[in-house]
Amino acid sequence: YVWLNSYYFISHDNILLIDDGTHALLAKYGDPESRQYLLLIQYTGNARASEAFASFGASFFPEGLEANCILLEDNSWLAAGLTGNLIAAVFNAPSRQVAQQLLTSAMERYRTIEM
Repeated sequence: YVWLNSYYFISHDNILLIDDGTHALLAKYGDPESRQYLLLIQYTGNARASEAFASFGASFFPEGLEANCILLEDNSWLAAGLTGNLIAAVFNAPSRQVAQQLLTSAMERYRTIEM
């Protein structure tokens, strides 16, 4: 999880439960002035992914996600979802629509690959 914070700071703690068996990808979208980040984390199993999503949620959206999105204190949008053994999250989106669109696209592509 330390490598992740060097690209986009999420937490001082390992709230996503990333370990040596966890595959993760961080992609940048948009211009440097308005960059969004897509984080995909693939766990070894669905139970571990669910545990990590609950841990992530306790830190970022303890009140729950409305339509998979929340507005953060810095006025950027965070979208997150869980499908099977994958957590997908979009950080720093300028609007709910942008966050949801990127999240939905990534999760649909993953589901297609997994079938």
